Amino acid sequence: MMKNKENSLSYDNNGNLIEKLSYHISTSIGIFFYNLGLRVARNPWKVIAICWLSVLIFSTGFLNFYQEKDPFKLWVPDNIDFHKHTKFIVKNYKEGLKTESVLIISKNNVLTEEVFSKLRKITREINNIKIEGEHGGVKKLNDLCFKVPLITIYSKLMDSMGSNNKHKRSNDDTTEDLGEMINNNPDDFIKKMFDPSFKITTKQYCSIVSKLKLGCMHENILDMWNAETSNLTKHDITEKIDTTYINRVTGHEMNFTTLLGDVERNANGHVISAKSLLTNFNLHLNFSEINLERTGNAAGTESWTTVNVMRFEEKFLILMGKLKREFETEDIKIYYAAGRSYGDISEKTLFQDISKVIFGTFLMTIYMVFILSKYSWVELRLQLTSFGVMNIGMAYISGCGLASTFMFYTPVHSSLFFIILGLGVDDIFVIMAAYRKITSINNIEMSLEEKIARTMQKAGASITITSLTDIIAFLVGSFTILPSLRSFCIFGALCILMTYIYVVTFFVAVLTIDEKRVADKRNGLVPCIKHEEKTPSCEPKLMWNFLHFFHGKIILTKFGKIAVILSVVAITGFSIHRLLLIKQKFDPMWFIPSKTYFYEYVMEHREYYPNRGFEAGVYMNNLNYTADLSKIILMAKEIENQSEILSNVQAWPIKFQDFVLSLYEIDLMTYRLSDAEWKDYLSKFLFSVDGGKFQANFRFTDKLICGQPASDILISSITYTYFRFDDRDEFIPARASIENIVKSLNFSQNDVFVWGRVFANWYTDEIIDSEIYRNISLALIGVFICTTVMIVNIQVCAYIFTCVLLSLVSIGGFMQFWGLTLDIVTSIGLQLSVGLCIDYAAHIGHTFLTISEPDGNKRALLTVEEIGGAVLEGGGSTMLAIMLLATSDAYTFRTFFKIFIIVVIFGLYFGVVFLPVILSIFKPKPYEAYGSHHESNNENELVLLDKDSKNIKIIKQNDKISNSSCDKTEC
Repeated sequence: MMKNKENSLSYDNNGNLIEKLSYHISTSIGIFFYNLGLRVARNPWKVIAICWLSVLIFSTGFLNFYQEKDPFKLWVPDNIDFHKHTKFIVKNYKEGLKTESVLIISKNNVLTEEVFSKLRKITREINNIKIEGEHGGVKKLNDLCFKVPLITIYSKLMDSMGSNNKHKRSNDDTTEDLGEMINNNPDDFIKKMFDPSFKITTKQYCSIVSKLKLGCMHENILDMWNAETSNLTKHDITEKIDTTYINRVTGHEMNFTTLLGDVERNANGHVISAKSLLTNFNLHLNFSEINLERTGNAAGTESWTTVNVMRFEEKFLILMGKLKREFETEDIKIYYAAGRSYGDISEKTLFQDISKVIFGTFLMTIYMVFILSKYSWVELRLQLTSFGVMNIGMAYISGCGLASTFMFYTPVHSSLFFIILGLGVDDIFVIMAAYRKITSINNIEMSLEEKIARTMQKAGASITITSLTDIIAFLVGSFTILPSLRSFCIFGALCILMTYIYVVTFFVAVLTIDEKRVADKRNGLVPCIKHEEKTPSCEPKLMWNFLHFFHGKIILTKFGKIAVILSVVAITGFSIHRLLLIKQKFDPMWFIPSKTYFYEYVMEHREYYPNRGFEAGVYMNNLNYTADLSKIILMAKEIENQSEILSNVQAWPIKFQDFVLSLYEIDLMTYRLSDAEWKDYLSKFLFSVDGGKFQANFRFTDKLICGQPASDILISSITYTYFRFDDRDEFIPARASIENIVKSLNFSQNDVFVWGRVFANWYTDEIIDSEIYRNISLALIGVFICTTVMIVNIQVCAYIFTCVLLSLVSIGGFMQFWGLTLDIVTSIGLQLSVGLCIDYAAHIGHTFLTISEPDGNKRALLTVEEIGGAVLEGGGSTMLAIMLLATSDAYTFRTFFKIFIIVVIFGLYFGVVFLPVILSIFKPKPYEAYGSHHESNNENELVLLDKDSKNIKIIKQNDKISNSSCDKTEC
């Protein structure tokens, strides 16, 4: 072939070693895909059969499928002691409780007979709920509630003391009439009768204790009375609140004002009104009966529970929905929640909008048909599009099946189909753009197999680069310490790998078959119908014409380039400013739609009870209590002093110190008890009225028996409640303050630890931002290395890397502008965004290197005309698929919608607008500039391989492509 020296490029044909390597790698990749395309095109049905068989083989991995439902194993870092401490507590405490709540709010005052009458009816209805027990029989609230000893049976106490109702004090031998004591001050009588300091023999005292019955421990303001009352006046109620400190049903101490919200007091400090009234019904949990495989939900958001509790809560929610409709008035509003409410609603919300995802996929399919088809029945690409979507479904099934052999599945993985759909469609558009380019060379005689081979030669490298970089981005993310994100990234990497494999095999085989249908002029909808129509000589190319005008007349002009660069500077500056303001924050209530009963309850509860926050505690194990008792008391006092962050501190060491001091005149801060004294005094303390409530804070090797010394302690605790915190700047210091108190007393690490269920969220929130930055940074490094190896052009790789980096900065900044924060959901979205941003820029960068043209502007324009349409169409398909998620109630889907809208906008802007401008300015050398086989000499030359894949032909497109007089078309 003759060289046209006048148009010869000015590139140095020798080049350096890296440049020559770049050329040879590009050529080798082209040869590989040429041969692959040729083999697939010659054996399409065999390839399809092999692909379907591979799907079946990989699907066997589902035999090992396991969906993790334990929220701790999903969302909590697995390299912390929280898991070990949780197992230890569950093993030793063996029981807990779940709370069902009713909240009544009145604009005027809840301390009225009208409100109390409604509460009595609600309580009565809840007490009468019946369920079928897991192991048979009918269960009611009294069978399922958390029970405590009842100490209000005065008559039986007096009988146990003697028929004369007299009791002699050992100190002064005086007598006191117990009946008079009961009548004058019953609360004081109860306190004295159940305290060893009231001088009775141990045998008498323990005989009383042994006869105590168990009753339900609820928090109900009606328990100020020991019998159901009616026709109460406001004065009756407020007076009772000010004078009652004992629960008349259980006999235990209780401050009933904690059940009131927005309390108003008079000058003397007495309660005169309140705006809200809270009632809690506590259900018993036997930890040995918890099985999250049965009671957990698909979203992984269900807390610890049992089958019986779940069944009761289901009936409770149905009942309260009915009572809410019946009892609410304009002034009185009723809100309610069960222990299962969060899990139920978050699961329902996560999956209720799957229909929108499916419909979005349907819209994307229609969009693909429109993009891939020409305006004729023969070239209607409905079947090709359908099999293209099937290709992505096959990849999802194969990838998930392969990953299931060694990794658990999580509910977040359902979004994987969405991301591989976007990536797979993008690959399909690239292949079809290359095929159209090849078939546009009208007077070059090529068989269908040759066309397919040359299509893969042209598109294979671009698809490989984007797929490989996506896979690396996900694999890097799998090194996270968050179990759910690690699993997601592994599943994602394998799904993308399978998408890539099936696109270059299965889809190409289907394309070959569909092209045979087109050649045979068969209907694209009903293939058995043949048409006599001629193949259209022209087809509308609106996208090509748009890009030709937009880039050629605007973007790639001198003023256009200046405008683009200035806009990038402005966007980046704004984004950096916003990125510096972004916060790490996550509220579990974001998963709950605002129109649900549970969301309304939580919002009202937060408003009226701001100090009812998160229960936690300090847990002690394997301590030498006699040696460390003074330290334990100091620790308890320090914890009690944290009144700015804690409430409801249950510090048994302080009460025990007072007990021993008052009864035995021993100061535990200066005197070390013997082991026998310690066990004897502790047993008496835990059966006293002041110490009895602390039995729940201890677990012993043997059962605690009244009148006998306590056995060795397995675990003990000091519990408290954190105030409600808005973000980690509050809860991290709050948790650390308690941990520092523990550390300052030099307990060994395994002996004393701080634990709370809420820590599961706090630990994740504490490290999620550093995990995001680390994963994205490693992904960027991995992507840069990958593109460098594949493209072997440092200059272009640097430009691609810059575009991806600027895209991510813009995504982060506009995330903050749109109200998003850094959390587990946005971390997944950002991980996915790396792959999408790479795709847009890598396609442009790689295509630019395959075009030989000395003029930078023309070369950039040719690049955009050749691949820009496919990139924009891929971005458009992604936007179309997610549009319906904008109205979703699910936080996950709403967040993905916002992130992916931002990703597509800025990914396309930096990849299709900014990158061509940079490439046109700096003009990196094309691959062909370093080849020894030829020297390119025409702005529209197309490099093709001979059939033997050894020699290179140069086809002058402007000479070989027939011209057409059609306006705004490409023939």
